[in-house]
Order: sequence, then C-alpha cells, then structure tokens
Amino acid sequence: MAKHWYDQAVGAYEAAAIMGVHWTTPRKMVVKGLLTSHESGSVHSADPGRVTAIYDGREAQRDYEDYEAKVAARGGRSDRRPRGWLHLRPAVERQLKAVKTPIAFDDAITLSDAAGLMNVNWTLVARMLREGKLVGRVAWTGRGGDNKLWIVSRKSVRDNIRAVLAAEAAGTKPGLKRKR
Repeated sequence: MAKHWYDQAVGAYEAAAIMGVHWTTPRKMVVKGLLTSHESGSVHSADPGRVTAIYDGREAQRDYEDYEAKVAARGGRSDRRPRGWLHLRPAVERQLKAVKTPIAFDDAITLSDAAGLMNVNWTLVARMLREGKLVGRVAWTGRGGDNKLWIVSRKSVRDNIRAVLAAEAAGTKPGLKRKR
C-alpha cells in the first residue's frame, strides 16, 4: 500500500499538476534527464512516433519540494518565473488520494504494453480493466474530455496470463487459445 498519495505511477497531467508546471513539461524534463518515465507506443494514434508515458509520482513530488526549498531560501522569490500551475496541486492530490489501488511506478505499464504481454488486442485489455479482471486506472486530466491513458499493473497482467494458461492446459477455458 502506498505510504503517501504521490507514491504511485501517474500520467503526464498528474505529474505536471504535482510539480505545478504545464502538462507538456514532464516530457521535456525526461529528455533533460530530470525525470524518468515508462514509454511505449500509443494505441490510440496512427502516428508511429507518438508515445504514451507514465511517470513516477515520487519524482514529481521531489521536484516540487526542491522548488519550494529554493523559493524559501530566496525569501519567497523564485530565481526564475514562478510556477504558474501550482493551483492544480489540491485537485491532483484529491484525485490521487481517491485511487483505490495505487500502482507502483515499478509495476506500471501502459495499455499497449499489457496488450503485448497478453498477446491480445488493446481493446480486450481495456474491456478487462473496465470489468475488473485486471488492475488499472485511467490517469486523471483536469482538462476534461475522455482520457485514454490507462496505467496498468504488470503483476495483474502476469497473474491473468498464468490463470489463462492453466485454464487452457486444463481444457476449461472457453473460446480460442491466445496466440503465443
């Protein structure tokens, strides 16, 4: 179980809200080596260069704490322009505290990674997530609309694979065998 609300894998918008920066900044920070992320191809885009990324909430919180320490050391003034998205922190904190089963960053994979591990179409994985057969959650975005970034537990996917292989071996699994 997570010790703090930020001890979990988060999406780009969530990471940005934790740090108080624009939602495009976490990707730029990964390129600079300031944050780490799990990236994979997006299942929702025809663009092969488009990636889906999952970030470590702890790293985002650490960046925010470093920023706050620098501001405090300078007497309440930032050495650069102050972060303009700090007003989103309370909302993301509420959202992340409400997550029923936080997924650790080390255990987190994207929807396309889960589909690849299971050797099935991503739509089946999304359906299994909605039905509760796999552990995962949709990343929050305060921008409204339908967010499609699923953060999936690799452990739950592996448990499902083991159960399906056992059912196939026992001859009790209905339907076609999964490709291997």
